[in-house]
Amino acid sequence: MRNIAIIDDRAEERKILNDRIKHELKKLNITCDIVDFEPLPNIEDYPQWILDNKIDILIVDERLNTQKLTNGSYSIFNGHELITYIRKYNIHLPIFVITAYKETNELLSTVGNIDNIISRANFHKYSAEYIKTIIRVSNRYFEAYQKEFLQLSQLSEKIAKGTATAQEVDETRALQEKLQIPMTANFYNDRAVWMNQFESKINDIASISSSIENFLKEVEQ
Repeated sequence: MRNIAIIDDRAEERKILNDRIKHELKKLNITCDIVDFEPLPNIEDYPQWILDNKIDILIVDERLNTQKLTNGSYSIFNGHELITYIRKYNIHLPIFVITAYKETNELLSTVGNIDNIISRANFHKYSAEYIKTIIRVSNRYFEAYQKEFLQLSQLSEKIAKGTATAQEVDETRALQEKLQIPMTANFYNDRAVWMNQFESKINDIASISSSIENFLKEVEQ
């Protein structure tokens, strides 16, 4: 199951967007967990936050400083700044901007880091079509993940056999972190447990890919 995260400083707008996406996904018979958040106080916390919450699709508002946060302060960064920062750590994560404001020069300057910029009015009017686009983009994201899972499988087999080089161990750890698979300090002594976690993640991805593939076939008919 994929996780879609909505980031906006306005709770009411987050709820409206959340409800609309859920409605459209239900019509397409696609299951997703959709969660909405106000901006985090510190932009540096986002890479780990994405990992901890297993975020697969990110939807961001451009103006993140129009209302006070729960801590009483205002966000010190806007959507384009947040996306630029996230891209330093994750170049593949599907990111969409849905905003009620005009496209500013600052936002357009980061267009290469964004999968699509959508006006809020157009999204509500053509939400079914935009959701299909989001699903297609996320499908490519999962296809890339599948290739990396295969690479991780091959590397982990070398580690289990004791034939992996130091560079291959480093590559394994990097892939493990990117794919959000836990690797404990006792990794070398707990390979069986780790591989069960690995296989569970593969099954999740395979299930998602299968549902997406069936959906895309229906759309093309």
